Amino acid sequence: MATRTMENESDRLLSMMLIPFMSCTARLPIYSIFVGAFFAANEGLILLSIYLLGIVVALIVAGILKRTIFKGLSAPFVMELPTYKVPSLKGVLLHTWEKTKGFLKKAGTIILASAIVIWILSSVPFGVEYGSQESVLGMIGSAIAPIFAPLGFSTWQAGIAILTGLVAKEVVVSTFTTLGGLEEDDEEGTISLVHDLFTPLSAYSFMAFCLLYVPCFATIGAIKQETNSWKWPLTMAGITLVTAYIVSFLIYNVGVLAGFG
Repeated sequence: MATRTMENESDRLLSMMLIPFMSCTARLPIYSIFVGAFFAANEGLILLSIYLLGIVVALIVAGILKRTIFKGLSAPFVMELPTYKVPSLKGVLLHTWEKTKGFLKKAGTIILASAIVIWILSSVPFGVEYGSQESVLGMIGSAIAPIFAPLGFSTWQAGIAILTGLVAKEVVVSTFTTLGGLEEDDEEGTISLVHDLFTPLSAYSFMAFCLLYVPCFATIGAIKQETNSWKWPLTMAGITLVTAYIVSFLIYNVGVLAGFG
């Protein structure tokens, strides 16, 4: 075993705070739907800009955190790592299978359970139109919608999608699909729905918010397990939420001032 010594404990904690800003595969369905609805002619450029946005924001936040809450942390941190070797084909296949199995398990449990909860809340109280603003889910969305008005997306559907995205970012798209009463695989219908709810500017603001705000519950749990404390996952949740709000606010309002609204 080879020993690697990191500079200090703050480096490890700081990396945990910044990893959520890096776009993951769970967010790709969100980008796919919104880019297809508003930016089909420049989809490559828009996707690149989203990924670059995450990197730039991470660098800025890192600079701020190193000069504030992580300034006094300097405890040494030693990590034992195996000797570097060329991976075997068997190891690669096993690793790929484990990741695939984990995703399928997540898709078959958390995402399915979330879709069922959304469906139930969209159907009650009985007698209201399914997925309407008069449903329980619609009432919740209407209550939180004003919070996101300065970001350009003040519809109750967008508010609900943000909430369900805390469970898993893949659920954001299925939330719009369920609220629209569409089939799960009706991509064209979902694109048409978000096209009616957003403008190109507010759509980009929404994608930026989904990129930067609180990661899924699984990530929060992993950080809690790694640090053996709720302090850092809650700190990370607060940092990402505030950062997402500020960045989306700037994107939308600067865009409006520039004439893109």
